[in-house]
Amino acid sequence: MGVSSPLVTVLQHVPAEHICTAERYWIAHYRAIGCPLTNIGDGGEGGMPGAKHSEETRAKIAAGNRGKVVSAETRAKLRARAGTASPETRAKIGAASRNRSPESNARTGAANRGRVLSAETRAKIGAASKGRVRSEEARRKCSETLKGKKKSPEHIEKLRRAAQGRKQSPETVERRRVAVKATWERKRLEKQ
Repeated sequence: MGVSSPLVTVLQHVPAEHICTAERYWIAHYRAIGCPLTNIGDGGEGGMPGAKHSEETRAKIAAGNRGKVVSAETRAKLRARAGTASPETRAKIGAASRNRSPESNARTGAANRGRVLSAETRAKIGAASKGRVRSEEARRKCSETLKGKKKSPEHIEKLRRAAQGRKQSPETVERRRVAVKATWERKRLEKQ
């Protein structure tokens, strides 16, 4: 069997702290008996810690992966291997996301600005969100976050233009009429 079709097999199970020693031993052993190994070094270096790909290499890797579709089976395997994050890990991830620096936020914003989602992607997002009911707690938190936030004149103008010419269905008009009436009634009772 030549280098063009190497044989990969488990020779020994060892604790993590002895991996490098075992690797050096087996490489030396098989070289001594004349096996054509694919290993370049003598082993035991523990991979290439700290080594970084050049921009050119990274571009080649990206170009090679672009357009590749990962099968559902492979995605399922990756999901199973990744497992579910523990509550502690999830809390750490959440804390890291909340405490991002203004520079980090600016970089993310710049990367996403001007990005236009395809009609298919927008339809998928819409389908995933359809029928989702937020809990009372989530609605309260959202309300508290938005309270007191003033919209810029430009934002208000954009909203006005977007709403212009939009016709509401009779059901929507009726729902709004009932809701407004109930609000005014509640306020009237509060004053008494």
